[in-house]
Amino acid sequence: AADFATTGALSIADIETVNLSSTTTGVNQVAHTLSVLNAAQATTVNVDASTNGLTITDLNALSLVRFDASASVKAVSVTTGTDAFTATGGTAFILGQGNDTLDLTNAKGGAAATTADFVITGGKGGDVITLGAAGQVDVLKYAAGDSFAGAVGAANKFDTVTNFATTVDKIDLTSFGFTGTVAT
Repeated sequence: AADFATTGALSIADIETVNLSSTTTGVNQVAHTLSVLNAAQATTVNVDASTNGLTITDLNALSLVRFDASASVKAVSVTTGTDAFTATGGTAFILGQGNDTLDLTNAKGGAAATTADFVITGGKGGDVITLGAAGQVDVLKYAAGDSFAGAVGAANKFDTVTNFATTVDKIDLTSFGFTGTVAT
């Protein structure tokens, strides 16, 4: 397959699981960009950006339950736009080991009132995360080893989160194994 810098819209109909692999060989590291990914029936999108980064500037997958880039070593960037996701149990975004970007600005989740609209797991890189529309319940999940503080070389290793609403959004640290009483 030929390396490409940017491609137009990629439409995938009637597929529930979409697997995207962004790879490159040799000395010419070409950044891969999908300007639009239309996958209306997809409930799962798996991304493997192990040897080359991937940018999706407009993800249209309204049935999405799980976007999983955990296999990615290189940076993954995803923007959803003003989409209204329909998964009643919420939509999970799992980022990889690179300095990833997730932009959910104005996105709306379809979760029931008792669950999160979006659950975001950042991974090891210094990620830039923009949470969803006002009134949405967003949960940021962290595990030991995620987003080390400080910088390595010129790369930040901490996450930057915007649109975090302290009245509804949550930070989940249960993987750290803290014990004791939860203060409300």
